[in-house]
Amino acid sequence: MNKFKFESTLAYWEELLDGQRIGDTIQFNNEKGKGKLEGFRLSDEIEMFRLDMELTQELHINNKQDNVDFIPLFFGESVDQTLTMDEKEEKVKEFNNNSIGAFCTNVNKSLQWKFPVKKNLKFVTLKVKKELFYNLVEKSEKLKNVLSKEQIFFEFEEFDPKMREFFNKIHSIEGTGIFDLDFMENYANNLLLLFFKNILAREDISETKKYPFNVDPVFKAQTILENTLDRPVSIDNLAEDCGISESRLRFLFKHVFGTTIHQYHQDLRLNKSRFLLRKGSKTMSMIAMDLGFSSSSHFSMVFKKQYKVTPKQFKNNHFAMA
Repeated sequence: MNKFKFESTLAYWEELLDGQRIGDTIQFNNEKGKGKLEGFRLSDEIEMFRLDMELTQELHINNKQDNVDFIPLFFGESVDQTLTMDEKEEKVKEFNNNSIGAFCTNVNKSLQWKFPVKKNLKFVTLKVKKELFYNLVEKSEKLKNVLSKEQIFFEFEEFDPKMREFFNKIHSIEGTGIFDLDFMENYANNLLLLFFKNILAREDISETKKYPFNVDPVFKAQTILENTLDRPVSIDNLAEDCGISESRLRFLFKHVFGTTIHQYHQDLRLNKSRFLLRKGSKTMSMIAMDLGFSSSSHFSMVFKKQYKVTPKQFKNNHFAMA
C-alpha cells in the first residue's frame, strides 16, 4: 500500500492534535485533551489506525481525500458524524449517525467528524485496498448491489456482540509484542468480514430480532465500567443502574464479552495503569490509589498476575526502550 498515504495520515493527526510523533504513534496531552493515535501497516492491502482519547476541546475534522486507492471503514463509539459530498460547491449528500458500530463509504470528497468532550473515545479505522474490498464484494450479488462500484454508498452497521468483541481485542493489544501485529491483522480481517456478513443478513434479521436477548443493559454496564476506573464496582449497584437483575446481568455480560464483569473491569483498570506507568508522572502508590486498589502491594500483585512482570519492571523496561 502507498506509504505516502500512511505517512500523510499520521502527519495530519500530528498537526490536528498538536501531538508528538514517536515511530508510528501520535501522543498528545495538552489543552485539546489527551490520548494517542497509532498507525499499523498490517499488510500490503490493509492499514489500521487506532485512536484512544479524551478531549477537553470539541474537535472538528474535515479530511478531504482525492484520488485514493482504498476504501475506509470506521469502527467506533458514538460521535456526531457528518459525511458530505460537494459537487460544484453544493452539498448534495449528508449522512448523520449517533450509534456505535461500523461505517463505510466510497465517497472520497469530504469526511467531516465532530468529536465530543469529556468522553473516552475509542476508534479503529481500516483503510482497505480497493482491489481487496471489491474482490470480497464480488462474492455476493447482494453485496454488489449495496456496495456498488458505480454508485455512491453510505453504509452503517451497528456492532453486534462479535464485532464489539474484535473491536475490544484490537484496543486491548499493547502493540509491541512479537505477534501483536499478527493478532491485529487477524482481528481487523474479522471486523471487515463481519461487516460484510451483517449486510448480507439484513433481510433475514428484523430490527427487533438482531439479538436473542436485549443487550442494551449490557452495553450500559460496559459504559459505566469504562467510566468508573477509580474504584471497584458493586455488581448489585451496577445491575440496579442497568435495570436488570444481578444474575441476569452476569449471564448476559459473560455471553456478550466472553468474560466476567469483575475481570472486564479489572482489565480496564490495569490497562489504565499501564498508561499511567508509561507516562511516568505518578508513583506506584498514587496509581494504586487512583485506580481503587486497596494498597500498592495489592496493585503490584494483580498487575504481575496479569502481565507476568511487576509495575516497577514494566515502567523500567518502558523507559529503558524509550
